[in-house]
Formats: sequence, C-alpha cells, structure tokens
Amino acid sequence: MSHSRRYPIPSLAAFSFLFVVFVARTVSAQEITASITGSVTDASGAVIPAITVTVTNVETGISRDAVTSSTGDYQVPLLRPGPYRVSVQAAGFKTYEQSGIRLEVNQRARVDFVLQVGNAVERVEVTAELPAINTENATVGKVIDHKSITTMPLNGRLNITGLLALAPGIQNAGTQDGVPIFGVNPTVSGASGRMGVSFTLDGVSNSNPLIERG
Repeated sequence: MSHSRRYPIPSLAAFSFLFVVFVARTVSAQEITASITGSVTDASGAVIPAITVTVTNVETGISRDAVTSSTGDYQVPLLRPGPYRVSVQAAGFKTYEQSGIRLEVNQRARVDFVLQVGNAVERVEVTAELPAINTENATVGKVIDHKSITTMPLNGRLNITGLLALAPGIQNAGTQDGVPIFGVNPTVSGASGRMGVSFTLDGVSNSNPLIERG
C-alpha cells in the first residue's frame, strides 16, 4: 500500500507580503549622505598623526570621531546633510574648533586645521562657511533647497522635474506645467538619458529599464 502526503502550498498573498517586507527593509537602508575630510598640521606645516578629530551635528548633537593617519589626514564619511562643527584637541596644542559648516547631499567637504602650540584649555574658534567650489573632485552638482522651491514661481508645481534646469549642464528638462508621461529624458553635459544618464530616488534606481528614462 502506498501512502501520499499533501503539503500546503503558500498562497500568492503570503509571497506578496514577504516581498513587500523585504523591499521595505532594503529601501529604508538607503541614504544620501555627505562626508568631511581634511588634514591636521602644526604652524611649521608638519603633519600631526594619531590625534582625534570630532565632527558634531549641531541639530542632533550626535558626534563622530576620526583619528588622523600617519600623513595627518582624516575622513568622516556617511554624514547626514545639515549643520556641523569640527574640533581637534591634541596635547601641547590649543584646542581648535570650526563651526558654520553646512553639508549638502553628496557633498565632500574639506576642513583643514593648522594647530597652534599652547595649552589644550586654550581655544581657537572659527565660524566660517565652506567655499561653494568643490576642490575634492570634478563632480558638478546643484542642491535645490526647500526655500528655493517654495519661493520660486513654478507654474503650479505640476512637474517638479523642471527644476533640473537650474543645475549646470542640463537641457531639455521639461516644463513646469507638463506631465512627463513617457518619463524624464534631459540632456546632461551633452549626453541624453539614453546615453548613460541614471536617476535615483533616496538612493534607489528610479529609471525605467524599458524606455531608459527617469
């Protein structure tokens, strides 16, 4: 006599639920961040290795530390955009602190320090905005902040992608009163959307693979 056993088949709804949960967790891990890098030297130009550089988000109070390398360089990646201050404290030198640093999306800011000989309880405080020119790489970008969006006449704001026209090197971004039914296909530095231009939203691809448009 043969025996057979029936195994329950998971429903399509169960698969859908698992898929949605997996996607939700994956997307939540995506972030658009910035970084601060630089070097620490003394007044003679000699590098100062193995000292701690503290980067603090002014709004949240959260701090991150980095230790200078043998060449006096440091780097603090994966920082949320926002206002920051950076401080350096080393034995035999005055404590140095620079505030007024505002990081934008994907910005790689450079903050160098030249420490002065003295007691650590003595402080040198500098409040200065970083230069708008990117000196770390050849990337060209444009951050359009909340104030710019709310104060500009945007023709009813039907199509937010028209703001792409404010960035350097972009043409054919579309109009504010049009709806991009077939996607967004601007020309970036002479290359069209079908020639390697990609679009992301919160770190996840936002391109249509069929028509190769945003």
